[in-house]
Formats: sequence, structure tokens, C-alpha cells
Amino acid sequence: MILQLVKFKCGNCKSEFKAPQLKTGVYAEFLLRSQNRGDVAYLDAMDDKTYDEVSKYLKGNSKLTGKSANQMAAILQKSYGAIACDPDAFGNVYQIDASPVCPSCQSQTMEYWEVIEPPEFVESIVSSVTHRAWSLLSDDEKTEKVDQVLSDLGY
Repeated sequence: MILQLVKFKCGNCKSEFKAPQLKTGVYAEFLLRSQNRGDVAYLDAMDDKTYDEVSKYLKGNSKLTGKSANQMAAILQKSYGAIACDPDAFGNVYQIDASPVCPSCQSQTMEYWEVIEPPEFVESIVSSVTHRAWSLLSDDEKTEKVDQVLSDLGY
């Protein structure tokens, strides 16, 4: 997979570094990073039925009644990895558009990021996210999982 390099500045130690992102302008494709490690996985939301499935469960959750379409989209992106994706090899949750891990201090809090001009690209092997645990859940268990993740996120 061809990824575009982006320059990040760590909000913790102020180090600047480059990290790969999807090329600008892609639609319904996401790079997910695991919390605490920054391992990367790929999601094509148009081809992965779990993305729409999680969206439907979120829309049916009473905690989100009255949220706008934009708010629902943001909640879906923030919660999707914790709800439907298998964790990385170390048990860390993936999140859509999470920041990379700073190579100096391991923080995922960034002060800013910017696309490098002229663009720089790297070829990288990125596995697709998997959903083994989610696919084994019953409808009631999926509803409970969505509700628990929303509670964990403060909804």
C-alpha cells in the first residue's frame, strides 16, 4: 500500500517526526492506529460490512438520541475500533485516525500535523482490521458492547 508521509509535532516532548497516512482525498478508507503502540491497520468502510453495522447499533442507542449526523459520524469513527475491531497483538484497541506514537516519548498527543510538500510517499504492508470477536457476538451482546464502549467514552 502506498502511504503519504505527514509531519507531526509531539504535544508532549515537541519532537518532530514523519509518519504515514492514507493519501489525501480518499473516501471511506481509514487508517487505524492502536492505542499506546501506534500499530497500523486498514479499513475500507465501503467493503467492510461491520462499519455500517456498528453505525446502526449506534443510531439505536438511547444515549445518542438527538445527535446530529455530523456528531454521529464523529462518534462512529471514535468508537468503531473499540466496538468491532480485534485488538493489536498486544491487546491494544485500534482507533480510526488516531495519532501515531512519538518515537521520542511514545505519546500519541500531537501539537500539530501537516502534509509534506512536495508530497512524500512510502510503500508499506498494512493489514486490514479483523472482526473475529465481534462476529461471534449475538445481537444482544453487540448492543451491550456498543453501550459499554459509549459509556467508556463518556456518553
